Amino acid sequence: TDISVSRGFGPAKMNSLQLREGFAGQDMFVIPRPILARARRHPLVRSVYPTDIGWFPAAAHHYRKRTSGAAQDHLMLCVDGHGYAEIDGREAHLQKGEILIIPRGIEHSYWAASDDPWSIYWVHFLGEDADYYVDRMPRRGQPAPVAPGDESEAVRLFRYCLDALCEGYGQATLIYAAQSVQHILSLLLYRNHALPTEQHRKNWRSSLESIVEFMHEH
Repeated sequence: TDISVSRGFGPAKMNSLQLREGFAGQDMFVIPRPILARARRHPLVRSVYPTDIGWFPAAAHHYRKRTSGAAQDHLMLCVDGHGYAEIDGREAHLQKGEILIIPRGIEHSYWAASDDPWSIYWVHFLGEDADYYVDRMPRRGQPAPVAPGDESEAVRLFRYCLDALCEGYGQATLIYAAQSVQHILSLLLYRNHALPTEQHRKNWRSSLESIVEFMHEH
């Protein structure tokens, strides 16, 4: 656990005590990179797979800063409380019932609110198809809502994945973890009823094109 003193970054919103991890009741797995390098060659893993995954409940004083960004894309699902992030110079406020994706290689920092610190499920992920999920966020580097039913399903999938990793890092477990993370991402970004569906996007585009056409004609 890293403990440091704030140097004045976001003083109105950030605690002076800063913790990377070490919260009561947390679950966290950092898959050893040599094991991960072998596992990701498997066809059922290489599409999208977790490198690190966890659950931080009531994470008071939680704070991370990465000046060069992370080597992986990072999804956070907030199920209680709230917190803040600064991603590539832009602030974001992550609240209960929302997700946030921090793309890999982007400078960022994030921290739990001091008045009601967040409880978050989170996963760092990579893979050949990772960009298809990152690009689904309506606004890059900003939170998006999650429908309550979809949030409950995502939490259940996170729990299954975390419980499986308690058994170790065997190939079968890592395949299951990869498939679970793909399911979580698909649920939150392609099946999430709080986000516009493809049909809604299509209808919106068609309506906009009709308006532009009408303006040209008149």
